[in-house]
Amino acid sequence: MQRLIQFFWDNAELVCRANGVFGKPFKAGRGVPQGGPVSPRIFNVMVDAIVREWLRQVLGDEVACSGIGAEIQVFLAAFYADDGLIQSRDPVILQSSFNILVKLFEHVGLCTNTTKTVTIVCVPGKIWTPLMQEVYDNCR
Repeated sequence: MQRLIQFFWDNAELVCRANGVFGKPFKAGRGVPQGGPVSPRIFNVMVDAIVREWLRQVLGDEVACSGIGAEIQVFLAAFYADDGLIQSRDPVILQSSFNILVKLFEHVGLCTNTTKTVTIVCVPGKIWTPLMQEVYDNCR
């Protein structure tokens, strides 16, 4: 991964565009450009490595290799690009595993955007949505 990034920056020339007008080419020296072909691949490889390490720490080596294990009955994680789902029936396991995941992302310079983080609590037989509440209120 480091060689890929190094090759990219050794050979890349960037050009800014504003209102359809291109500026002068320039060399940059860090990161990956947003919208470029390299950026999503590097991000996906990094997220995959982080999630596998996180699964190893939380659920063990078998799950880290295969992505699934017997623990799926009480804990589930799914990731696609920069979106992730973590669920558990045990709030202590959920919080501790989430803390580990956040620290692993911080270790590589990525921060969890808590303003985009959503929490949903589902209790069987007591799952309410605004529409369900409206129907319930109209029936009383």
